[in-house]
Amino acid sequence: MKKLSAFRRKTLAGLSALLFILGGLFGSVWLNSIASDSGGYTVETNITGSDIADLHANNLIAGKTPYFISGNHEGGDGEISEMTDGLGAHIDFWARDNNNLRFVYKLDRRETIGSLLYAGHNGASNATGRYEFYVSDRFNPLDEASYWTTDNLVVSYDNTELKTYSQKINFTSDNRPSGQYVGIRITDVSVAADEDNSRVAEIGVYPPTPAAGEIIVDAEAGRGGSISPAGTVIVKTGETQNFDVEAEEGFEVESVTVNGEEVQLTDGQYQFTAGEENAVIRATFINLLGYTVDAGIKDSDIKPESALYTSNLIKDKEPIFVSHTPEQDIMRLTDGIGVSSEIHVNFYVIDSDNLRMVYELDDITSVHELLYAGYTNADHTTGKYEFYVFEQFDPQNEPSPWPLENLVASYDNTVTKTNAQKITFEENNRPVGRYVGVRITDVSVFEGGWVDNNARIAEIGVYGEQMQAFSITAAAGEGGSISPSGTVLVPEGKSKTFTITPDDGYEVDAVEVDGEEVQLTDGKYVFNNVQADATITATFKITVPLIEDTDITASNISESHDDNLIKDLLPYFTGVNTGIDGSPAELTDGIGATTNAHVDFYTSLSDDFFTLVYDLRATTTIDALLCAGPNILTHVLGEYEFYVFNQFDNATSWTEGNKVYTYDNTEIKSIAQKINFYNDDKPVGRYVGIRITNACIAENDNCVRISELGVYGLRDNKAPTPNVTFHAATRTLSGTESGQKYRIDGGAWQDIVTDLSEIVTGACTIEIYMPGIESVTEDSNIQTITVGKATKPTVTGTNETFEGKNDGKISSVDSTMEYRKDGDQWQAVSGATIENLAPGTYHVRVKANGQTLESDYAVVVIVKGDQEYTQQSISAPGQDVSVSGLLTEGAVLSVDPIAAGNIDYDALLSLVDTDANTIIAAFNVAVTEGEYTGNLTLTFTVGEENNGKTLTIYHKNENGQTKTYTAECTDGKITIIVEELSPFLLAAPKNGENTGPGGDTTSPNSETTSPDGGVPSDSTPPTGERNNMVPWLMLMFAGIAGVFTFSLHCQKTKSAK
Repeated sequence: MKKLSAFRRKTLAGLSALLFILGGLFGSVWLNSIASDSGGYTVETNITGSDIADLHANNLIAGKTPYFISGNHEGGDGEISEMTDGLGAHIDFWARDNNNLRFVYKLDRRETIGSLLYAGHNGASNATGRYEFYVSDRFNPLDEASYWTTDNLVVSYDNTELKTYSQKINFTSDNRPSGQYVGIRITDVSVAADEDNSRVAEIGVYPPTPAAGEIIVDAEAGRGGSISPAGTVIVKTGETQNFDVEAEEGFEVESVTVNGEEVQLTDGQYQFTAGEENAVIRATFINLLGYTVDAGIKDSDIKPESALYTSNLIKDKEPIFVSHTPEQDIMRLTDGIGVSSEIHVNFYVIDSDNLRMVYELDDITSVHELLYAGYTNADHTTGKYEFYVFEQFDPQNEPSPWPLENLVASYDNTVTKTNAQKITFEENNRPVGRYVGVRITDVSVFEGGWVDNNARIAEIGVYGEQMQAFSITAAAGEGGSISPSGTVLVPEGKSKTFTITPDDGYEVDAVEVDGEEVQLTDGKYVFNNVQADATITATFKITVPLIEDTDITASNISESHDDNLIKDLLPYFTGVNTGIDGSPAELTDGIGATTNAHVDFYTSLSDDFFTLVYDLRATTTIDALLCAGPNILTHVLGEYEFYVFNQFDNATSWTEGNKVYTYDNTEIKSIAQKINFYNDDKPVGRYVGIRITNACIAENDNCVRISELGVYGLRDNKAPTPNVTFHAATRTLSGTESGQKYRIDGGAWQDIVTDLSEIVTGACTIEIYMPGIESVTEDSNIQTITVGKATKPTVTGTNETFEGKNDGKISSVDSTMEYRKDGDQWQAVSGATIENLAPGTYHVRVKANGQTLESDYAVVVIVKGDQEYTQQSISAPGQDVSVSGLLTEGAVLSVDPIAAGNIDYDALLSLVDTDANTIIAAFNVAVTEGEYTGNLTLTFTVGEENNGKTLTIYHKNENGQTKTYTAECTDGKITIIVEELSPFLLAAPKNGENTGPGGDTTSPNSETTSPDGGVPSDSTPPTGERNNMVPWLMLMFAGIAGVFTFSLHCQKTKSAK
């Protein structure tokens, strides 16, 4: 290794020293300007006045004065606004309370903060010693302590060592605070030991600044909620940022948009993925309460000359109702003087915090705002209260409790503990009324060792717009109510809802407005845009059955026997029983309940019921039902149910829908009961059933004893009209009843059947009726069923494209149709076409639907497709011949050698000049088991010994014509293009000479035709001679290279020696 020269060594040493010095200087400057902090931020300490001026444009508090300054500080030189003017000139604060100067700035909105600036005195000996920055969403001047907490502390800086003029705190991307209130708390006013003068030059709050590959997301929340992070948020392109959206109490999220397009939250969070462009995210909220609360009302805001007094609709009024006796003049509550210990009113509450008072306004009013001012001492101010607005209020008949429908606002002051609050209603939520009530539910926020039961109130205010009102008189008849009722005042143009509620056993019969019947919606009627006085009345009717008499006697039963629609009838159906004592005929004989007149049914009641059904023989509207048990009170029926059916099937008819009444006799224990039905609730049907669910009020008695059953009402004088359905798809009837008659197209009447598949063959009319019962009912009305027939469809068919593809198609069909291949089963059509059809005959028709028969079918024939030709290359097994072109699937190349004696061979040989040419081969070439179309490319393998030669190919077609082709041999093969296949003869020139037919030379790949088998006349001899010099030239150059290499080697050997 060589040694460095002295000059070089000196130069390097000098450079090292210089680099060391520069590095030390740079490191010193850098360490003095940037200090890392474990709190997620760095601090720049070399900020100058010009830097402050440059930063001013982005200062979020530029030109602002503090929202709050600690009250026991007074300013010295300068104006407070100078702290955010961008000039960097300081102002003085004379601290009086152990270095605890505090001021808070309110930003225009919630922001994400990228950096903060604090500039103190520009003299190092008087620079600020220690200070802290706080950031939060809320700041209450009356509850200052809740703000200056460790949760809100974001920066704590100690300047007593560096003693720099100003510091800029830059937050790391994952530690940027968010909030609307930024506070500074100076805990050491100066680095000078005896200094109590805090000198502040500039305060700055700045949004984050994006770097390359980052975008700005502006995140903002409307009133009623928050988004976090908020304000200017920096996100790297391609990365995601979660935004948490939270509604405040009384609000809910209305929408979240990104660049105006609404997006959805997942568990209150939106995941944003950054693109290339900046984005704007907005969250809006709906006020569910319908009002907001300003808890910052001060004593100075409430005074006689203030708007809170002059516009107070109850100023100088006294309440029309007070639940407790005040200790002072109650007029103090509306005198506009405000909150002080001398002018409030004391109420000593002794009934669980329920102080109530009501004020009457001059007229019906739309209330915009309400004011409540409690005690001036925050420790004893009111805890909780509620406001109510009434349209009517009678002091002599106070509602208890006050209805929740009149509650318009409530406030819990136990947390904020402010003296006064003003409630402002949303425009669409302003309450309307003439009476305003306030209800104090927690008289004091005090939580000491003794109970504070003294409610202290200083001022009550009501603000709004008096309105012209109209009266609506509401009244309800027997059986229900209307609410509100009486005379109700409604402001002009406003709406009023009345709720109509029937009593148990009643329903609404009619509701009339100004004498005209109206309809209810969900039991309510709404007057919209009221412009005049009006009346509304509601009437009701009985809906449930009423028990007329629980002590029906035998004489009562006898008297009503003639009206009993089942008198002297036997039951249509009787449930399972093990024996009968007495005849079932006695149940409808009109004798009633006597000792020996009842019928006993002995049953195990294993299923806990026993049933009887009667056929009324016609549809009946039932007015009343009678059930009489034995006259032995200890053995009367316990519980039973009545059912009414249109048709009866024991397996399916005992349903809740058919039940019309349930009676429990276990308490009353009466012998007989008659149930009366009223109005539209009268049951209608043909069959009446009774279901005994408790055989006897006596325990362990399984004997059902019934003396009389009765059904009373109006039976149709005609047999019930049939309700039969015809099903075209199966040609069957359902809903038939035994005894009915039918006919088709006016033919003879026949007994009803259900299967008409052999009878209905086309469109027709089916008529059905039920013959009447002699002396009871007439024949029923005739039910007419019109059977239609669908129209034959018009469809089109598409043939198979190629044989075997099975891609035929039928078009112009839809899902109302069905199809089949001739002889197969019908299949449903699912779309606009039927596809993938094999060749054949198909039928298509419109399906039967409802009472419409299927149509005649249309016939579509799918024709078999032609064979499909594809580009293929095939070879003959064992032969060096191949052909390519458009061939059908499965085509096979057949190559059969031919020789002398073959007529085709001899015919082709006659064309060859055998002196000049050598016969190579002769073949009969054909495509079998398939077909071809168009020209074919035919390739023969003739051996590499023929490379470079032009061979002649002789061809005889099916018409006996001959053609001659020439082709140059390459890689031992020749290729020609032909129109058809048949015998071919291949000849090569002798001695490498290219000679064509008859000894003439020909050009490569040429084709001549001789209709008579002779030699073509247009053969063209080639010119020139084949002389291939390339190998010789290569050999020559190789020799020269060898000589040169040897000569060079010798020279090197000599030099080495």
